[in-house]
Amino acid sequence: MAVEAKEKSSVRVIIHSFFVVPFLVAALGVLLFFIWSLLTYEPKGPEEFLADVKMGGATKRWQSAYELSKQLADPDAEPVSDRFVAEMASTYEYAVNDPNPRVRQYLLRAMGQTGHSSFVATISNALNETDENVVADAVYALSFYDNSDNSRVIDQMASHASPLVRNRTAIALGEMQSAKDENSLQSLLSDSEPNVRWNAAVSLAKHGDASGRHELLNLLDRSYFSRFEGIDRYEKEQAMMVAVKAASLLNDHEVNQALRRLSEEDENLKLRDMARRALSPKERFDAS
Repeated sequence: MAVEAKEKSSVRVIIHSFFVVPFLVAALGVLLFFIWSLLTYEPKGPEEFLADVKMGGATKRWQSAYELSKQLADPDAEPVSDRFVAEMASTYEYAVNDPNPRVRQYLLRAMGQTGHSSFVATISNALNETDENVVADAVYALSFYDNSDNSRVIDQMASHASPLVRNRTAIALGEMQSAKDENSLQSLLSDSEPNVRWNAAVSLAKHGDASGRHELLNLLDRSYFSRFEGIDRYEKEQAMMVAVKAASLLNDHEVNQALRRLSEEDENLKLRDMARRALSPKERFDAS
């Protein structure tokens, strides 16, 4: 028994010495490295992301372009320098030959978000690309330059063969004050794609035009979405919230009635509250 106990003790010593201790040392090393990395971590700036777009590997290029577009979309982002603008322009020229169109797609987004006028020609030329995602993001990027020339160019994209491009066109025209007198939003109300019709109605409402009320009324009716497969609860309620915001810009009797029903009956308390707040100035107007 003493010999057996001694052998077991020796095994424990071996296991402890050759497995447990090294494991604990390694775990401590990993922990210290992690803590040190957190303490010394500095987020990348636009210049670093742009360098990765130009020099990185296939996956890193488009991911860096995407991160750059996100960073420049921050309203608190610092204005870009002329040197950065020139570097971005040369990076896009380099990306024209990139086999992955997502690099150009996200670079176009980033260009628009800078608001720098030197990018308008590049963005406009991208509207002629064959990849629908690139064209859609070119439409989005051009909408940052709110003038009649650019809104007219975007308006022409309403007849594009791609539903994605037409949908982005409907959204873009609602963001541009200069597009108030363009005609394509009316034609997009009869588009074959529901998303296009919905966004056309929302954009018209942003311009104070209630001619898309039929689509807004659909969006304010929860049961309407049962016609469409694949729309989950979150997507449905996001669409309804967008419709409520658009409806709040109008003073249309029929739309107001739908908002009233929503404010009293909908199962989502947040939606009910949004509808109530959308109605409050109209109710004071009606009462007067």
